[in-house]
Amino acid sequence: MPSKSEILLKIKRGKSVIQDIALELDLIKGHQNYTKFIILCRSRTGSNLLLNQPQSHQNIRMFYEVFSQDNSPKEFWDYINYDLKNIRDLKQNNPLELVNSFIYRTMPLDVNAVGFKLFYCHARTQKPQEIWQYLRDRQDLRIIHLVRRNLLKTHVSHQIALTTNSWYVKSDWATLGLRDRQKNSPTIQLNYEKTLEAFEQTKKLEQEHEDFFKDRHLLKIFYEDLIEDNQKEMNKIQNFLGVKPTSVYISTKKQSKNSLQKSIQNYSELKKRFQGSPYASFFE
Repeated sequence: MPSKSEILLKIKRGKSVIQDIALELDLIKGHQNYTKFIILCRSRTGSNLLLNQPQSHQNIRMFYEVFSQDNSPKEFWDYINYDLKNIRDLKQNNPLELVNSFIYRTMPLDVNAVGFKLFYCHARTQKPQEIWQYLRDRQDLRIIHLVRRNLLKTHVSHQIALTTNSWYVKSDWATLGLRDRQKNSPTIQLNYEKTLEAFEQTKKLEQEHEDFFKDRHLLKIFYEDLIEDNQKEMNKIQNFLGVKPTSVYISTKKQSKNSLQKSIQNYSELKKRFQGSPYASFFE
Protein backbone atom coordinates (compact mmCIF):
# COMPACT_ATOMS: atom_id res chain seq x y z
CA MET A 1 0.00 0.00 0.00
CA PRO A 2 1.46 3.39 -0.97
CA SER A 3 2.55 5.63 1.89
CA LYS A 4 1.06 9.06 2.49
CA SER A 5 4.19 10.73 1.09
CA GLU A 6 4.03 8.62 -2.09
CA ILE A 7 0.37 9.50 -2.61
CA LEU A 8 1.01 13.21 -2.10
CA LEU A 9 3.96 13.11 -4.50
CA LYS A 10 1.81 11.46 -7.19
CA ILE A 11 -0.85 14.13 -6.73
CA LYS A 12 1.77 16.86 -7.06
CA ARG A 13 3.25 15.23 -10.17
CA GLY A 14 -0.20 15.00 -11.75
CA LYS A 15 -0.80 18.67 -11.02
CA SER A 16 2.58 19.58 -12.57
CA VAL A 17 1.77 17.66 -15.75
CA ILE A 18 -1.55 19.48 -16.14
CA GLN A 19 0.05 22.86 -15.41
CA ASP A 20 2.81 22.29 -17.97
CA ILE A 21 0.25 21.43 -20.65
CA ALA A 22 -1.81 24.51 -19.75
CA LEU A 23 1.35 26.62 -19.90
CA GLU A 24 2.22 25.26 -23.34
CA LEU A 25 -1.29 26.13 -24.57
CA ASP A 26 -1.09 29.66 -23.07
CA LEU A 27 -3.98 28.89 -20.75
CA ILE A 28 -2.01 30.04 -17.70
CA LYS A 29 0.81 32.49 -17.15
CA GLY A 30 4.41 31.47 -16.47
CA HIS A 31 7.65 33.04 -15.28
CA GLN A 32 11.38 32.46 -14.83
CA ASN A 33 11.78 34.68 -11.78
CA TYR A 34 12.29 31.78 -9.39
CA THR A 35 15.31 30.51 -7.45
CA LYS A 36 17.64 28.32 -9.49
CA PHE A 37 19.60 25.79 -7.45
CA ILE A 38 21.51 22.53 -7.45
CA ILE A 39 22.13 19.88 -4.80
CA LEU A 40 25.87 19.26 -5.02
CA CYS A 41 27.31 16.09 -3.46
CA ARG A 42 28.92 12.69 -3.94
CA SER A 43 27.03 9.42 -3.78
CA ARG A 44 26.00 7.78 -0.48
CA THR A 45 25.57 11.04 1.42
CA GLY A 46 21.79 10.85 1.77
CA SER A 47 21.14 12.70 -1.47
CA ASN A 48 17.97 10.75 -2.26
CA LEU A 49 16.57 11.77 1.11
CA LEU A 50 17.41 15.41 0.48
CA LEU A 51 16.10 15.31 -3.09
CA ASN A 52 12.87 13.58 -2.11
CA GLN A 53 11.79 16.22 0.37
CA PRO A 54 11.90 19.31 -1.90
CA GLN A 55 10.08 17.19 -4.48
CA SER A 56 7.10 17.10 -2.13
CA HIS A 57 7.05 20.89 -1.63
CA GLN A 58 4.20 22.49 -3.58
CA ASN A 59 6.34 25.41 -4.75
CA ILE A 60 9.51 23.54 -5.78
CA ARG A 61 10.30 21.63 -8.97
CA MET A 62 13.06 19.16 -8.13
CA PHE A 63 14.66 17.22 -10.97
CA TYR A 64 16.66 14.02 -10.51
CA GLU A 65 20.27 13.40 -11.60
CA VAL A 66 20.09 15.37 -14.84
CA PHE A 67 23.65 14.57 -15.91
CA SER A 68 23.88 10.97 -14.77
CA GLN A 69 25.02 8.52 -17.43
CA ASP A 70 22.43 6.02 -16.27
CA ASN A 71 19.10 6.09 -18.07
CA SER A 72 17.06 6.04 -14.89
CA PRO A 73 13.29 5.39 -15.02
CA LYS A 74 12.99 8.49 -12.79
CA GLU A 75 13.70 10.55 -15.92
CA PHE A 76 10.16 9.76 -17.03
CA TRP A 77 8.74 12.07 -14.36
CA ASP A 78 11.31 14.78 -15.03
CA TYR A 79 10.37 15.06 -18.71
CA ILE A 80 6.91 13.49 -18.88
CA ASN A 81 5.64 15.99 -21.48
CA TYR A 82 8.78 15.80 -23.60
CA ASP A 83 10.60 13.44 -25.98
CA LEU A 84 12.99 11.54 -23.72
CA LYS A 85 15.22 10.58 -26.65
CA ASN A 86 15.67 14.27 -27.47
CA ILE A 87 16.45 15.02 -23.82
CA ARG A 88 19.19 12.39 -23.71
CA ASP A 89 20.64 13.71 -26.96
CA LEU A 90 20.83 17.22 -25.51
CA LYS A 91 22.47 15.86 -22.35
CA GLN A 92 25.35 14.54 -24.46
CA ASN A 93 25.58 17.18 -27.19
CA ASN A 94 24.09 20.44 -25.91
CA PRO A 95 23.96 20.45 -22.09
CA LEU A 96 23.42 24.21 -21.85
CA GLU A 97 20.31 23.96 -24.02
CA LEU A 98 19.05 21.16 -21.80
CA VAL A 99 19.39 23.29 -18.66
CA ASN A 100 18.00 26.48 -20.19
CA SER A 101 15.10 24.94 -22.13
CA PHE A 102 14.03 22.08 -19.90
CA ILE A 103 15.30 22.64 -16.35
CA TYR A 104 15.32 26.40 -15.80
CA ARG A 105 12.51 26.92 -18.28
CA THR A 106 9.34 29.01 -17.93
CA MET A 107 7.39 27.57 -14.99
CA PRO A 108 3.87 28.11 -13.60
CA LEU A 109 3.56 31.13 -11.31
CA ASP A 110 3.28 28.99 -8.16
CA VAL A 111 6.77 27.52 -8.73
CA ASN A 112 9.25 29.46 -6.59
CA ALA A 113 12.37 27.29 -6.92
CA VAL A 114 13.75 24.82 -9.48
CA GLY A 115 16.77 22.57 -9.03
CA PHE A 116 18.48 19.28 -9.74
CA LYS A 117 21.02 16.97 -8.16
CA LEU A 118 24.61 17.07 -9.43
CA PHE A 119 27.26 14.60 -8.26
CA TYR A 120 30.92 15.60 -8.33
CA CYS A 121 31.48 12.95 -10.99
CA HIS A 122 28.68 14.04 -13.32
CA ALA A 123 29.32 15.72 -16.68
CA ARG A 124 33.10 15.26 -16.60
CA THR A 125 33.69 14.13 -20.18
CA GLN A 126 33.48 15.75 -23.61
CA LYS A 127 30.57 18.15 -24.24
CA PRO A 128 28.63 17.67 -20.95
CA GLN A 129 31.50 19.15 -18.91
CA GLU A 130 30.54 22.59 -20.23
CA ILE A 131 27.79 22.63 -17.63
CA TRP A 132 30.24 23.19 -14.76
CA GLN A 133 31.55 26.54 -15.98
CA TYR A 134 28.04 27.55 -16.96
CA LEU A 135 26.81 26.93 -13.41
CA ARG A 136 29.87 28.65 -11.97
CA ASP A 137 29.17 31.74 -14.07
CA ARG A 138 25.50 32.03 -13.08
CA GLN A 139 25.20 34.84 -10.56
CA ASP A 140 21.70 33.75 -9.56
CA LEU A 141 22.52 30.12 -8.78
CA ARG A 142 22.22 28.76 -5.25
CA ILE A 143 24.14 25.66 -4.20
CA ILE A 144 23.14 23.22 -1.48
CA HIS A 145 26.32 21.28 -0.69
CA LEU A 146 25.44 17.99 0.99
CA VAL A 147 28.23 16.19 2.86
CA ARG A 148 28.50 13.47 5.47
CA ARG A 149 30.71 13.92 8.52
CA ASN A 150 31.41 10.23 8.98
CA LEU A 151 33.28 9.29 5.83
CA LEU A 152 33.56 5.68 6.95
CA LYS A 153 29.79 5.31 6.78
CA THR A 154 29.84 6.86 3.32
CA HIS A 155 32.54 4.41 2.20
CA VAL A 156 30.79 1.40 3.72
CA SER A 157 27.48 2.41 2.14
CA HIS A 158 29.19 2.73 -1.24
CA GLN A 159 30.91 -0.64 -0.96
CA ILE A 160 27.65 -2.36 0.06
CA ALA A 161 25.83 -0.72 -2.85
CA LEU A 162 28.54 -1.99 -5.21
CA THR A 163 28.22 -5.47 -3.71
CA THR A 164 24.43 -5.62 -3.91
CA ASN A 165 24.00 -3.39 -6.98
CA SER A 166 21.27 -1.63 -5.01
CA TRP A 167 21.55 2.16 -4.89
CA TYR A 168 18.20 2.97 -3.34
CA VAL A 169 15.59 1.15 -1.25
CA LYS A 170 13.02 -0.70 -3.32
CA SER A 171 9.49 -1.02 -2.02
CA ASP A 172 9.76 -4.72 -1.13
CA TRP A 173 12.98 -4.04 0.82
CA ALA A 174 11.39 -1.08 2.60
CA THR A 175 8.50 -3.23 3.83
CA LEU A 176 10.77 -5.76 5.51
CA GLY A 177 11.03 -5.63 9.27
CA LEU A 178 14.19 -4.38 10.98
CA ARG A 179 15.40 -7.89 11.83
CA ASP A 180 14.88 -9.04 8.24
CA ARG A 181 16.79 -6.05 6.87
CA GLN A 182 19.66 -6.67 9.26
CA LYS A 183 19.71 -10.35 8.36
CA ASN A 184 19.85 -9.57 4.64
CA SER A 185 22.44 -6.77 4.90
CA PRO A 186 25.81 -7.99 3.59
CA THR A 187 29.05 -7.62 5.52
CA ILE A 188 32.22 -6.45 3.83
CA GLN A 189 35.96 -6.50 4.41
CA LEU A 190 37.82 -3.22 3.92
CA ASN A 191 41.42 -2.69 2.89
CA TYR A 192 43.17 -0.09 5.06
CA GLU A 193 45.06 1.65 2.23
CA LYS A 194 41.99 1.83 -0.03
CA THR A 195 39.84 3.06 2.83
CA LEU A 196 42.35 5.79 3.66
CA GLU A 197 42.49 6.75 -0.01
CA ALA A 198 38.67 6.95 -0.11
CA PHE A 199 38.64 9.29 2.92
CA GLU A 200 41.27 11.58 1.46
CA GLN A 201 39.69 11.63 -1.99
CA THR A 202 36.28 12.59 -0.59
CA LYS A 203 37.74 15.40 1.54
CA LYS A 204 39.65 16.65 -1.50
CA LEU A 205 36.53 16.66 -3.68
CA GLU A 206 34.49 18.46 -1.02
CA GLN A 207 37.08 21.23 -0.75
CA GLU A 208 37.65 21.53 -4.50
CA HIS A 209 33.95 22.04 -5.15
CA GLU A 210 33.53 24.54 -2.35
CA ASP A 211 36.47 26.47 -3.79
CA PHE A 212 34.93 26.25 -7.27
CA PHE A 213 31.71 27.87 -6.03
CA LYS A 214 33.34 30.05 -3.37
CA ASP A 215 31.86 33.32 -4.66
CA ARG A 216 28.33 31.96 -4.96
CA HIS A 217 25.43 31.47 -2.56
CA LEU A 218 26.32 28.13 -0.94
CA LEU A 219 24.62 26.37 1.95
CA LYS A 220 26.46 23.42 3.49
CA ILE A 221 24.20 20.70 4.87
CA PHE A 222 25.34 17.67 6.85
CA TYR A 223 23.54 14.37 6.44
CA GLU A 224 23.80 13.70 10.17
CA ASP A 225 21.93 16.95 10.91
CA LEU A 226 19.17 15.97 8.46
CA ILE A 227 18.67 12.77 10.43
CA GLU A 228 18.98 14.40 13.87
CA ASP A 229 16.54 17.28 13.29
CA ASN A 230 15.07 16.98 9.84
CA GLN A 231 12.53 19.77 10.06
CA LYS A 232 15.08 22.26 11.36
CA GLU A 233 17.41 21.53 8.44
CA MET A 234 14.57 21.57 5.91
CA ASN A 235 13.43 24.96 7.22
CA LYS A 236 16.99 26.19 6.73
CA ILE A 237 17.01 24.87 3.16
CA GLN A 238 13.58 26.28 2.31
CA ASN A 239 14.55 29.72 3.62
CA PHE A 240 17.74 29.54 1.56
CA LEU A 241 15.66 28.80 -1.55
CA GLY A 242 13.18 31.56 -0.80
CA VAL A 243 10.13 29.31 -0.45
CA LYS A 244 7.65 29.21 2.39
CA PRO A 245 8.85 26.73 5.05
CA THR A 246 6.45 23.83 5.34
CA SER A 247 6.49 20.28 6.63
CA VAL A 248 7.74 17.86 4.00
CA TYR A 249 7.47 14.10 4.01
CA ILE A 250 10.16 11.43 3.88
CA SER A 251 9.53 8.41 1.64
CA THR A 252 13.05 7.00 1.34
CA LYS A 253 14.44 4.60 3.92
CA LYS A 254 17.92 3.67 5.09
CA GLN A 255 19.15 0.56 3.31
CA SER A 256 20.93 -0.89 6.33
CA LYS A 257 20.36 -0.49 10.05
CA ASN A 258 23.49 -2.43 10.93
CA SER A 259 26.21 -0.76 12.97
CA LEU A 260 29.64 -0.28 11.41
CA GLN A 261 30.97 -3.03 13.65
CA LYS A 262 28.43 -5.48 12.22
CA SER A 263 28.87 -4.30 8.64
CA ILE A 264 32.70 -4.49 8.51
CA GLN A 265 34.21 -7.93 8.98
CA ASN A 266 37.64 -6.61 9.98
CA TYR A 267 36.29 -3.67 12.00
CA SER A 268 38.57 -4.09 15.04
CA GLU A 269 41.70 -4.36 12.91
CA LEU A 270 40.73 -1.31 10.86
CA LYS A 271 39.86 0.73 13.96
CA LYS A 272 43.26 -0.01 15.46
CA ARG A 273 45.10 1.08 12.33
CA PHE A 274 43.26 4.41 12.22
CA GLN A 275 43.93 5.22 15.88
CA GLY A 276 45.67 8.57 16.24
CA SER A 277 44.68 9.67 12.72
CA PRO A 278 42.26 12.48 11.76
CA TYR A 279 39.77 9.73 10.90
CA ALA A 280 39.76 7.89 14.24
CA SER A 281 36.44 9.49 15.24
CA PHE A 282 34.65 7.71 12.39
CA PHE A 283 34.84 4.45 14.33
CA GLU A 284 32.08 3.86 16.88
